[in-house]
Amino acid sequence: MENQDAVPKQSQHYVPQFLLQNFSHPFQTDAEDATPPASQDGSPQRKDQTKIRRGELVVNRVDLSSETAFITETPMKSVFGHFDMFQKTNLSRNQQNRIKQKLSRLESDASAIFRRMLTAFTAGDQGLWLTREERNLVRKFLFITKYRGSAMYKRYCHENMATYVDEDKEHLQTYMKQKGFSRPSDVWLDNLEKFIDVQMDVGMNWGQQLLERTYAIDANWAFMDCQASYMAICTPSASDAEFFISGNCYEIFEGAQQFHVDSESGKSTYIQGSIFHEFAPVSPRLLIVLRSPLFSCSEEDADAQVKADREMWRFMHEAQFGRLSETLLDDLPVSKARNNYSEVVNGVLRPVHGMAGPSHQRRHSFFFKFFPLETTHVNRINGVFLASASSCSSLVFQSKTAFRASLAWFMANSKYFPKYAGYNNSIELGCLKKFSALLTQLDMKNRPLGKGTPSMREAVENIPDGNDATPFMQVYQMLGGSKETLVKDMDQAARMFNLRIKIDVWSRGIDEQVRQRNRDALIEHFLTMPRRRVWLYLKRWKLTSLLHEGTAQRGHMNNSPVEGPEDVIARACKVIKPDRLNQLMYWAAGNHIAKTRPPGFDPWAPITADSRGAQQFAMLNEFAFSSIPQIEHFASIGSSGALALIDEYMSLAQLPLWTRDPFLEMSTRMIVKSHFRRLLSGDLEGQALDALAEVFFELVYPAQYFNLNAQLSNVNKKADLPFTILSDQQVSKVSAHASDNDRGRQNARLLKAE
Repeated sequence: MENQDAVPKQSQHYVPQFLLQNFSHPFQTDAEDATPPASQDGSPQRKDQTKIRRGELVVNRVDLSSETAFITETPMKSVFGHFDMFQKTNLSRNQQNRIKQKLSRLESDASAIFRRMLTAFTAGDQGLWLTREERNLVRKFLFITKYRGSAMYKRYCHENMATYVDEDKEHLQTYMKQKGFSRPSDVWLDNLEKFIDVQMDVGMNWGQQLLERTYAIDANWAFMDCQASYMAICTPSASDAEFFISGNCYEIFEGAQQFHVDSESGKSTYIQGSIFHEFAPVSPRLLIVLRSPLFSCSEEDADAQVKADREMWRFMHEAQFGRLSETLLDDLPVSKARNNYSEVVNGVLRPVHGMAGPSHQRRHSFFFKFFPLETTHVNRINGVFLASASSCSSLVFQSKTAFRASLAWFMANSKYFPKYAGYNNSIELGCLKKFSALLTQLDMKNRPLGKGTPSMREAVENIPDGNDATPFMQVYQMLGGSKETLVKDMDQAARMFNLRIKIDVWSRGIDEQVRQRNRDALIEHFLTMPRRRVWLYLKRWKLTSLLHEGTAQRGHMNNSPVEGPEDVIARACKVIKPDRLNQLMYWAAGNHIAKTRPPGFDPWAPITADSRGAQQFAMLNEFAFSSIPQIEHFASIGSSGALALIDEYMSLAQLPLWTRDPFLEMSTRMIVKSHFRRLLSGDLEGQALDALAEVFFELVYPAQYFNLNAQLSNVNKKADLPFTILSDQQVSKVSAHASDNDRGRQNARLLKAE
């Protein structure tokens, strides 16, 4: 290996200089020259950096590297650069130089397109046309800018795998062994070179090429980053509003994120997220937005299949992360670029004759409009940069007035960017304190950190308990929970719910019977978990299902206090077998969803004596399992006593579609229903007992009336049956008969799924 000490160390800018130049201005001073502040990393300045010459390009920079933020004019060439991105690699000097040259060529090619973009905007044009090849080049350049950024540098720049901490460590070790790499940084730089080299062909074969030639996890990321969103160009509509650049603005995203909060330390760990928007500032007045296709597009939604696919994926995301309509930039006024191979006819996209199809794709071009944004949207985008600034050392802006206005808006906004003086993340808190002090430097009223939304751990600590507990906490505590277990249980319930969704998504296209077996096995496993955790899972499942059907209003998914039948079952836990409580809560919640959803199988529909009624009986039997000892005991007695009357009615009715078992099942339910409150009156009282009876016979064990008269018109009138299978008098008769029936006590069961 070539001696790395022999390779001159130099800075590589992860924010390209041709973009940063758009935020710069010539340095002006009355003196011949001036001394700049110390370098970002505190290292000694080289002699040629000790002074800024008049006319040298500088930028207005917010220095966040020290305890106190301050604004300074800094030479453009000294901002946003690694000291040496190759210092922890085994690549030879020739290999390093080759990568640098390829990066330089990519930047040169991309800069020509960005200059055209700026020229068109300055000339007052509505937008500009790009060929498919130019569009692909821009998308590749934006991904490479992200991939070579500070986040990837921190991820990969290790001398060995011992200090590598990302979750893909095992996968990366396997890949390095296969390819003969000894350092993670070698994988990063090899990927970088191959990403630059790949030709983004019109047939999309380049994605497979990357999978074969590079680290698969990053290859998939590169392909999705270039293809799974659409590009729009935006500009502030107000003349005094501007975008600025943060050190990581090309790497971050706006979207939904989920974190695991350690119940002991309060530390948050990122689990997963959904990217809605990514950003690439071009100049103070131009910014590229990459927008998720989850957001509706009226022209595309005119196609029923496209709309259905979008709604399916949107539902999957909303089930995990919440409504898209409540996100930061849902109403961003942008749309997909127009093109020369389709046209809108009566609101529907139609192909242009002679331009559609793969053979014509090289002739395709796209018109990217400059979308004007109100100051509110400009501030929200700048707010995303400010909210993520704790991980970078610099912000660069052009107009101090515009920057000051965006910073003031960000510090005052608590709806989208909550701020709380008790943040567990000391780095984020420190950055907010710097911003608060910076507003004073900018001649604005200092905005102290408010009492906004607290951390999860602090919020839980403030929840009232004991006699003052909310209904939500009352039920949770009855199931064995406490403040100390709530955060972890909520996190686990969220993971359970996400896993249930992912299994359905991953198994699309597989035989439906196999998919259902997988679902059943997963639920069976879930029901073995602590009952308080199952209860939280059911809250998520029920609320999400009803939300999707438009039958429920949304609350916060993680801590919804919405009462439901699972709460009624939980409050009666002392009379329910401990090993059956989870199943009973599960069926109560599931049947509530089935009853509330749009028409499908309706277990509450009247039962008729025809084939449909027989099917209804069969499906009702699937609702059943045993749970309450007193009710089981009485039902085992009553079911045997009902057999004689059932046999009589069955013979009279002469209905071949009906069998003894469903009649026995339903008649037993009717018997138990009439005695339910009496049997439990010593254990449950008042509203709790009434609520349990309602849930029991409306949701868990539907006890229905039989409409048989219409089916017996050809039967002798003495065979006509009443609307209920047993009248009150017959119920009493059966109950009395059952009290002497020992075999019923020993053998009969209320429910068959036991």
